[in-house]
Amino acid sequence: MHYFHEIVFTVQLLENVPIDEVQCAIAEQINNAMTHDPDLKEFHHLNSFKFYNFSAPFPIEPDRLYKKDRLYCFNFRTIDLQLALKLKQYLPISKGVFKVIS
Repeated sequence: MHYFHEIVFTVQLLENVPIDEVQCAIAEQINNAMTHDPDLKEFHHLNSFKFYNFSAPFPIEPDRLYKKDRLYCFNFRTIDLQLALKLKQYLPISKGVFKVIS
């Protein structure tokens, strides 16, 4: 039996991000977080399924533009508990379009 582990990140955007670019921006920041740990860095470079996913930030803005300095949440889900714990540790220090608040 597989269990899913979920982390809800609350983030503050550092710049305006259009809705059609926000998933890519989150993915890039998750990738950056993986470079802070040798095991995650190796995992990141594997050409295989990673078995994690993440949601779009919410709430969604009516004008389809996520606003700078506003707070949003997104869910990160994985079957790998160690990945979840390491991402919880390294995402707050990663570089990208948002900073992790909680």
